[in-house]
Amino acid sequence: MIRQMKTVQRLVLLSVMAAVLLMPMAMISAQEGQGQLCVRAFEDRNRSGARDGGEPYLVDGVSVNLLNEDNIIIDTALLSQSARKSEGLVCFQRLMPGVYTLQVVSADYMPTSPSQVTYSIEESSIPQVLEFGAELIVVDMPTVQSDTPRTLQEALTPARLQRILFAAIGAAVVMAGMGVLGVLGWYLFVRPRYKRGPVTSTGQYAAVPPTGSYPAVSPPSTGRFQPVTPPTSAMPPVVTGEEKPPLDDDIERFQPPN
Repeated sequence: MIRQMKTVQRLVLLSVMAAVLLMPMAMISAQEGQGQLCVRAFEDRNRSGARDGGEPYLVDGVSVNLLNEDNIIIDTALLSQSARKSEGLVCFQRLMPGVYTLQVVSADYMPTSPSQVTYSIEESSIPQVLEFGAELIVVDMPTVQSDTPRTLQEALTPARLQRILFAAIGAAVVMAGMGVLGVLGWYLFVRPRYKRGPVTSTGQYAAVPPTGSYPAVSPPSTGRFQPVTPPTSAMPPVVTGEEKPPLDDDIERFQPPN
């Protein structure tokens, strides 16, 4: 009897110890929950809103926000960092029972199906998956049209030829007008300043006598430097070669014969 009581006491003690050890794990499990929400993204090429055969899953360019019942974002996940991105899946696990909203955001794809859905998670609910279809956004690059012709035939259009002809005629008229003005200016203003004198028999221009407008001015005499004219008697006579008198030395050296 005593042995049986001791055995029962041991079993009760072991049960209490096991309950104490397993209580934190149960609390953690209850706090984390068992709910799961996922998003499966695929390229909806025919824009049907549902995945058809041959339409591939998306592996990047998509992010998912998890909102609580107060529409507050409590978690965010990227498809490119998901462990199941090859299947187009991004998931939120260990959710407590409650109301949650999945919000899909993408800058590269245009949604062809609802991108925001609200789910209610219970303790025994199975994982729920939002099928998100999207179409790739294609940006058309503007084509730059150049007005520069590529060939001579394209450049010489009738309109351009007409403009070139008008420009050439205008330039010729301007040049002719400038030439006429230059000739008139020379005849009216420049030529009268250069009057030519009469032509002599030799073909040269004779000197034009002074008109009196510009009298010749001679420097005034100060009286200090008077020109001196030597007397005519002091000037040696000019003797030609025939009348040259013989020198005295020549007379003494050459005596005529007796």
